[in-house]
Amino acid sequence: MKTKQKMSQVEIEQFLTLARVGRLGLNLEDWPYIVPVGYVYSNGKIAFHSCAKGRKMEALKTHAKVCFEVDETISDASVYKSIIIRGTVKILDDPEEMIPYLQLHIDKYRIPEDFESYISKPGRNREAELASVKIVVITPTEISGLKFMRSH
Repeated sequence: MKTKQKMSQVEIEQFLTLARVGRLGLNLEDWPYIVPVGYVYSNGKIAFHSCAKGRKMEALKTHAKVCFEVDETISDASVYKSIIIRGTVKILDDPEEMIPYLQLHIDKYRIPEDFESYISKPGRNREAELASVKIVVITPTEISGLKFMRSH
């Protein structure tokens, strides 16, 4: 028998902090558009980095309302969790605003080290890399989390 339960706020925050990939739902002209992104969850907001140009950024500049989804299932489908967030986006392009979020990404996805050490490695160009990237911050207006568990 399967049971469906709402996730508590603590469960939602823990899952958003630990999950590695989320799916961003956008409005692209007359069609929905979904793209997976690596992200961080900090201070109640979702943040991810993106190239400064492209389909995703054009959609975000045109439509500030987005949907963000994170899920996880065990291979036998005995446990499944899903969080859906509706919110609005803000695109950051000031390096001083972006660097704290980039640091959170480094801490989550790389071996944690200071941003300046990371960006100063041979072959990296700090100014060019910061100019080519943007940080997108989603401020949630609605969050729902469900978990499904199959009991034996």
